[in-house]
Amino acid sequence: ATREGDEGDAGEATVRARRPAREVTRQSLEFREILRMPGTGGDALRAVQNFPGVARSINGLLLVRGTTPQDTQIFVDGTVVPIIYHFGGLSSVISTELLDRIDFYPGSFSSRFGRAQGGIVDVGLRQPRQRGWRAVANVNLIEASLFVEGAITPTLSFAASFRRSYIDAILGFVVDNISAVSFSSLPVYWDYQAMLEWRPSRRDRVRLAMLGSDDSLSLVLNRASEQAPRFSGTFSTGIGFHTGQILWDHTFSSALTSRAVFSLGRNALNFGGGEAFGLDLSFWQYTFRYELSYQMSRQVRTNVGFDIVGGPGTVSFNGVRPPTEGQTLTPGNTARVASNTTEWAYRPAVYAELELTPLRSLRLVPSLRMDYTRDANRSVTVQPRVTARWEFLTGWFLKGGVGLFTQPPQNQQTSSGQNIFQPGTTIGNPNLVPQRAVHYGLGFDHEFSRYVSLSVEGFYRDLDALVVSQNTITGTGYLNNGAGRIYGAEILLRHRPSDRFFGWLAYTISRSERRDAPGQDYRIFQFDQTHILTAIASVRLGRGWEVGARFRFVTGNPTTPVAGAIFNGDAGTYQQVPGVPFSTRVEPFHQLDVRIDKTWTFQNRGSVNLYLEVLNVYNHANPEGVSYNYNFTQSNVVTGIPIFPNLGIRAEY
Repeated sequence: ATREGDEGDAGEATVRARRPAREVTRQSLEFREILRMPGTGGDALRAVQNFPGVARSINGLLLVRGTTPQDTQIFVDGTVVPIIYHFGGLSSVISTELLDRIDFYPGSFSSRFGRAQGGIVDVGLRQPRQRGWRAVANVNLIEASLFVEGAITPTLSFAASFRRSYIDAILGFVVDNISAVSFSSLPVYWDYQAMLEWRPSRRDRVRLAMLGSDDSLSLVLNRASEQAPRFSGTFSTGIGFHTGQILWDHTFSSALTSRAVFSLGRNALNFGGGEAFGLDLSFWQYTFRYELSYQMSRQVRTNVGFDIVGGPGTVSFNGVRPPTEGQTLTPGNTARVASNTTEWAYRPAVYAELELTPLRSLRLVPSLRMDYTRDANRSVTVQPRVTARWEFLTGWFLKGGVGLFTQPPQNQQTSSGQNIFQPGTTIGNPNLVPQRAVHYGLGFDHEFSRYVSLSVEGFYRDLDALVVSQNTITGTGYLNNGAGRIYGAEILLRHRPSDRFFGWLAYTISRSERRDAPGQDYRIFQFDQTHILTAIASVRLGRGWEVGARFRFVTGNPTTPVAGAIFNGDAGTYQQVPGVPFSTRVEPFHQLDVRIDKTWTFQNRGSVNLYLEVLNVYNHANPEGVSYNYNFTQSNVVTGIPIFPNLGIRAEY
């Protein structure tokens, strides 16, 4: 989708629940909705969190239909990136000004995507303008960004964006009064994107792009924790990626097209926790994807392709083995692990799918994907999938899909690196196999008018071979013993942008359950959110004024109660005795966000937009979790951010 300006309805960015040609539903966001949506700061990727099926983000993690954050993959034109949001979800890692589309797949996605049992977010970068130039500056109380694009020659154009936060500058005024903590490096994030596009002929488009992001924080804990005296000293965390990408679109004929993408990048993650814990993960990752699409006839289209992901990774780790979802960390009864190892990942895949339209009112998309994962016991998985969409009455569409999806274990879970603390044992289990999920979905769409539409969909997921850790001093480490089930329904009632109004009402009801071994009872999933309600409305008042609001209500996060505590004489601390995992919840989350915009437009000279966005307007102390004192006899509720006003200005020329 092209965009011609801040206020012009001719321009739009697109967010789709699934591509219309291959999947069964579609949702789109116009550029005006992205810029004016309350609670998102004009960030397109943050707007994804308001769709049905997406749980309320926790610490910037994307939670899709009752799965873990690791179960959802993020792509930028086919290249995997490790994160989608900066610290706490304040901002996304890709500039909104560069976006052409955001394809969001909560389930039953195309066979061109794999290695994920949750969802897919596929970001598409748009073409830089081919005539003239354009610049956009955006400054608010959290960050500043600059975007520039333009034409160098009639066939060569460029675009570049840079953003940096100044949370470090704001915190610098207040942390000096906190005696328990001092910062050696205040929290900061920044990202950049740059592209050069060449169109040598009407049949070819070649693009070179560079993408990068960095989040870092380092602090000194001056006083040790009552529960863990060893956790003192310097704590640091950082995550970043830098990737180069080459994309080539070629049109052989009106019926035959292809796309090739090659990327090479370095991802890094580090976390240090005093003397007790340290992790430094660094890996080079290459990606090569190629797809050939052929329109055989009006009724039949074929898509075939392959994608390869791999590269070397170095892991340096010292600490206790991290528990998997649903398990409580008990340092006194958990294996110590230390290793420094380098291993290669190699994961090729091939796929084929048919787009069949036997009737004008019926679309069927059967497909097949096959993955090979060398670092997961050299596993080969075959994944059949099918989706369908049928217009059974004028304006009424029945939609559904079923398919098998697999996901390799995390690298540290399959690592064959030797454990220094226990010679002869490995830090992971090389015999693990990919996790499996069967997706089922059935629903309908209806267009009441040009602006008003309704979408309803029920879903069920059957999870198998989930990786769980063994919390013992001498254990295998990880096993494919886990299973799960997720079921629920989503409703989206939407009013698309008219001259004066846009908004929607989204509701999700779901239940996500797990069990850690055969024969055990199912329990609530760590990130389960039963009810998720989001209401959004924005009204143009005239003379450049626009007012909008967003209200959210979400079931409280599950927590594990403490049944008691045991004194550990060796460590001199109390060790908690956990109750039934995630058998209680904190109070529900609810919050109102408001946005006010005033825009001045200058003929042929751009525009200036002044905006005020207030998060948590009525200052509700939303509970996020529970903390305990040294012997677990007293507890306090940990609350989220209070009322937060963010004033900003966006200028376009």
